[in-house]
Amino acid sequence: QLMRLLQETDVLITSGAVSMGSRDHIKPVLEEIGTVKFGRVCIKPGKPTTFATVMIPQSQSLSQSVMHKKLVFALPGNPASVHVCFKMFVEPALKKFSGVSDNFQCQLPPISVQLTEDIAMDAERPNMARCTVYWDKASQKFHGYSTGSQRSSRLLSCKSANCLLRIPQKNGVMRKGDMCKALVIDSLIPDMPPTVDCHMASSGHDELHSHCQCGSHSATETHRERVLQNKIKIGILTVSDRASKGIYADKNGPVLVQAMKEIFGEECIENLQVQVVPDEDKRISEWLNKWQQEKVDLIITNGGTGF
Repeated sequence: QLMRLLQETDVLITSGAVSMGSRDHIKPVLEEIGTVKFGRVCIKPGKPTTFATVMIPQSQSLSQSVMHKKLVFALPGNPASVHVCFKMFVEPALKKFSGVSDNFQCQLPPISVQLTEDIAMDAERPNMARCTVYWDKASQKFHGYSTGSQRSSRLLSCKSANCLLRIPQKNGVMRKGDMCKALVIDSLIPDMPPTVDCHMASSGHDELHSHCQCGSHSATETHRERVLQNKIKIGILTVSDRASKGIYADKNGPVLVQAMKEIFGEECIENLQVQVVPDEDKRISEWLNKWQQEKVDLIITNGGTGF
């Protein structure tokens, strides 16, 4: 069955049938038909994750066939393990395989996060903990909290996660206020009110801590519901001589407007201004200074950067 699938695909991803015990069925097959590059990873969750390459003959003509290298990712069966390992191993490889030449662009972006709660460490393996991260204006740092129980079978831990915290392999606990490395896997949340301590209990419960006052919001609220507590102001400035004179329409501005609405949700945007100005320093400065005085949270310019 694997050979048939490999004839039809460039990359094969399996889920389940890899384990640390007698139910490790995929790896022996891959060892027989190809080359296993690694069969264990030192992270939690996802230790049995396996990667292999298989050379498959594919005909180019009636008399000639060429060997093609196929990639096989064998992921564990538990949903959180699949989620984490897909983000860490499969997604970067697919970007590279699809033609992205810059290795940095293929990787998950790393950031530093200040914890808003205590998180237990594991002495056996580093833990890629699912967490929710937001930008805190007061401290000018990313703040993050666990999405609850980190059991590999608990898919709910992935629902509101936008980062993977790299919890070190140690005994003990990382304390609230400690800095921790993280990998970004989804859109980050804009600033949340610094007076609101919104984080989930790391004990595994989905309820917010009893001292956390968030109105009627529950721990399973979506990112956009959290952003509603502090709506965002956006300014989009298109710099173009011809567009400012009406010679042709500004097409970039509407595209950026739509992108902002998709990212933040219309209900989370307090004010969205779009302006088109000529390629002149004075006019550009006027609008940038105006928006700064109006305390616009996000300013996006396009154009005016040529040589």
